[in-house]
Amino acid sequence: MNPHQINTRINYYLNSISPISTSRKDITYGVILEFFLILIFIALFKPYIIRELSTVSTLEVAFTSAFICSFFSWLYAINTNSINLKTWTYKKDIIRFYKRLLFVAIIYLTYAYVAFHYLYNSEIVLPVNGFTFNSLLYIFFIGTLIYFFSKFVDHLKFSAIEIKPKVIAENYIKLEESIIFFGKNKEEFVEARLSNILYTQSVGHYINFYLTYENTDEIKVETIRNSLNNIMNEVNKHANLFQCHRSFIVNLNKVKRIEGNSQKAKLVFINNNNSIPISRENYKCLKERYSFSEKGYSFNEKYYLETV
Repeated sequence: MNPHQINTRINYYLNSISPISTSRKDITYGVILEFFLILIFIALFKPYIIRELSTVSTLEVAFTSAFICSFFSWLYAINTNSINLKTWTYKKDIIRFYKRLLFVAIIYLTYAYVAFHYLYNSEIVLPVNGFTFNSLLYIFFIGTLIYFFSKFVDHLKFSAIEIKPKVIAENYIKLEESIIFFGKNKEEFVEARLSNILYTQSVGHYINFYLTYENTDEIKVETIRNSLNNIMNEVNKHANLFQCHRSFIVNLNKVKRIEGNSQKAKLVFINNNNSIPISRENYKCLKERYSFSEKGYSFNEKYYLETV
């Protein structure tokens, strides 16, 4: 296995453990998992000076610690969940998590300082030296374990989804609604399903929509009078529609691979040899978000690029 293949596999795995769901329901489920993991860890392992406490005091500290950490973690998450899905990467996900952990750590340390110096000081025999430093080490260690455990669970979930991609695709098509792009002229619009959109191209004052349909390689072109900037509100509602160039918006579900380097890159489509250019900035963004294997297909934790 050469270095490029190793790097591809690493990026493939890291992307697969980076969830991009920002729904309050998913965040709440994650925080509930955090609560029980923290509670169990403290109650069983009694880290740091907690081992000096009685059983009752240990359970009190474990429950209170789990509640404070999970509640403020949830509070931070639901107020900072505006994520641009089109530029999200595992690196940004890790940075976001540690910002959240630092916020929780500051609040938790306030409680821990009061608890160990005033509430439970009669039970603690060992001197509480280096309290802040040692507590931060424990918090970041436990937080990191929880983070990667939750990502491992997500990885298993997405791997299970990957086993039956065609079934998922069929269900998605049945539920898929049409997207309508309006033109500047009266009663002028293009209506299409996301699965039928190959790409759009801006030419002067007009936009050409290149559409494909099942069981045929024919590409149909529909045109409206408008600019890409004016349809971006509709485009941004769909994570797989990506502006890869100032004149092109591409449906990433239809992309097979990236060819070339950042200086002169292009996107090649599935089932045909058509290609469109990609800007240097967007080339870097796509390479971070997707891992392209030597077989020529891409994988992302939530969106799959089919290679039929």
